[in-house]
Amino acid sequence: MLSHRGFTIVVFGLISLAFIFKKSLEELKSVSYVFLTVLSLFITLLFVDLTRQDASERESFAEMNELKVDANLFTAISIILFAYAY
Repeated sequence: MLSHRGFTIVVFGLISLAFIFKKSLEELKSVSYVFLTVLSLFITLLFVDLTRQDASERESFAEMNELKVDANLFTAISIILFAYAY
């Protein structure tokens, strides 16, 4: 269980939450609690999706790192440019 990919993602997520929310919860309590709830829900849903997926359906590390030139590439570039513009 300790070497399971989902377990390590959850452990790193919980460790990082302690650093992220150390000071911000005191300054904006209500907004921080809403953000914390949404973030924990997001991490939980990602973990559930990761554990429910079969190993044969997951993309390998090589498939994730290769550059695929298609319409999604141009969409990703436009999103990055839009995010850095604002």
